[in-house]
Amino acid sequence: MTPEDLETKLQDPPRSVDHAILNRVKGSMYGMVLGDALGAHVEFRPRQYLVEHPVQDLQEEGTWGLKKGQ
Repeated sequence: MTPEDLETKLQDPPRSVDHAILNRVKGSMYGMVLGDALGAHVEFRPRQYLVEHPVQDLQEEGTWGLKKGQ
C-alpha cells in the first residue's frame, strides 16, 4: 500500500465520538511518551543494570546522548 492508496481510504471521523475509546487511546499515548522519556537512558541495558540502577527521575545522556525529557 502506498500513501496515495491510503489517502483514498481515509475518512473524516464520525460526528459522535466514543469518549471511553478516545480516553483509552489518549492514555496509551501518554504512557508511551512517559515511558520513552523516562526509559531513554536505560534503553538496551541488561535487566541486572535496571535492578541495580532503577529509573527514578529523568536523566541525560544514555544510549542516544539526549537531554532530560527528550
